[in-house]
Amino acid sequence: VLLGLYLAWFLNLFNFMDGIDGIASCQALFMAVMGAALAYQVAGGVEAALPLMLLGAAAAGFLLWNWPPARIFMGDVGSGYLGFAIGVMGLWTV
Repeated sequence: VLLGLYLAWFLNLFNFMDGIDGIASCQALFMAVMGAALAYQVAGGVEAALPLMLLGAAAAGFLLWNWPPARIFMGDVGSGYLGFAIGVMGLWTV
């Protein structure tokens, strides 16, 4: 039950942040880079950090289009995937 609430919270958090220029992308980039750095240090290899680095690279690429004034937004599908992916990768690194 707590895992379900945790993932629903992340999904809704990124869906809410998507409406504000650049915030969801910046937050995803920060969380992915810091998570990758921690996974690299704790797990001792690139294998643990690679999925988070790829997600951070995708968020950085999207940030170019989402920087204020935003030209595009992720929408429900993009923000839902991003929130779910960060939530799952957070659980995966634990």
